[in-house]
Amino acid sequence: PEPRAGQKCLARMQLSTTPNQAPWELFDEEEVCVYLIRLYISKKWQVPNKDKLSKFASAHGHDLTYIVIAKALNAFRRILINAYVNCRVSCLENTTPYSGVLRAWQERNDRFHFDLWTTDGERYDFFTSHQPCIEVSKEVAGWAAPEEKRLASDGSAYTFEEFLQFYGLDAAPQEWGLARPHW
Repeated sequence: PEPRAGQKCLARMQLSTTPNQAPWELFDEEEVCVYLIRLYISKKWQVPNKDKLSKFASAHGHDLTYIVIAKALNAFRRILINAYVNCRVSCLENTTPYSGVLRAWQERNDRFHFDLWTTDGERYDFFTSHQPCIEVSKEVAGWAAPEEKRLASDGSAYTFEEFLQFYGLDAAPQEWGLARPHW
């Protein structure tokens, strides 16, 4: 039989290793909110809350409604946490870290439960009655970072590698420098 889960109040979750999937396999790279969430994570090393993402979006020239931000953030968080099921994570109760494998999780009305199994066979139900604080390591922040794209003269967005393929080694750096960022 499975061990009974001990209850712990979640202060924050830490993701220190990348999941088994590439970000482009998980997230819609053409969605501006997803791009901004990934950019925020890559710079701040944590998943933003609605207010922080709203301020970050404004600072980057995007005026997004609260509803758009809330929906995108909830969907992003769901996809991200699902990517970590059966992966190692750390959950903190106050300042005490518990490392183990995230076996399952659930959310209902911003109330979260995370089923964590430690290497010594203990099982914990980490719960929170609000959106969890999710911190990431430098490695995960790098994984989450969106690939920069710029608008070419045809109006489409391309990566620097795509500029190199199209314009060639000599002209690509200059064209890249003249092109506007996609977001």
